[in-house]
Amino acid sequence: MAGNADESGRSVAGKVASILLLFADGRELSLTDVARATRVPLSTAHRLMAELTERRLVARAEDGRYRIGLPLQMIGSAECEGDAVEDRGQCVIEDLAAVTGCRIRLGVLSEHGVVFMQKLPGRAPVDGFGAEATLPAYCTALGRVLLAFSPSGVAESMMERALSSPGRRTPTSPEMFNQTLAITRVNRMAINPEGLCCIAMPVFGPRGQIVASLGLTMRHTSELECSITALRVASCSLSRELAATSRSTAPPLRDACPVGAVEAG
Repeated sequence: MAGNADESGRSVAGKVASILLLFADGRELSLTDVARATRVPLSTAHRLMAELTERRLVARAEDGRYRIGLPLQMIGSAECEGDAVEDRGQCVIEDLAAVTGCRIRLGVLSEHGVVFMQKLPGRAPVDGFGAEATLPAYCTALGRVLLAFSPSGVAESMMERALSSPGRRTPTSPEMFNQTLAITRVNRMAINPEGLCCIAMPVFGPRGQIVASLGLTMRHTSELECSITALRVASCSLSRELAATSRSTAPPLRDACPVGAVEAG
């Protein structure tokens, strides 16, 4: 398909590139908008958008408008290299585990959920990122933090996939899920009190973009306040280190990691 040319003399690959570039700023467009902006017939735009939707490179909303798909959003938001997150995160994980005695996880968002590295209590080494170590994003503290600060549309895509395959921990409604994410943004923290108490906070990159979430799991809540303080210090420290890897100006620390209220759950 990519090498062929059609009625306008432009290759299909060129037309697809033109279409995808329309969504670079996060806008939502109708089929007519796409056809007009790329100067292709409406029938051609319809055909290309249908194929892009099928491949999940764009997503179609209920009102018929299109937005960039989750896989491309994840590529676009990954401005901080994964190697830097893993290398610098390992030291932070080890220090936080030593201070709290808790299981520590550092998670990043993927198309299929949250991929994480972790340190178990004791002398166990830090386990690196692995495809087999994946958590659902919509029902975990690590995932809620990542979705709360991700680009517009990422949470919606994850929510749509969760509702299409409902399970025991699937959110009951998009409204309730969005409310939970709004609370997470205000508090700069998510707490999952079911079973073991899991707490997570955001880790920001050089331009203030979310690159990871750092979390700990505790068996008892008697040390909750101390654990929250240690986690906040660690997440802000890792944000500083990642910001130092770029010449771009990072947001002030008070904006990235303010002291917030504890989420109710």
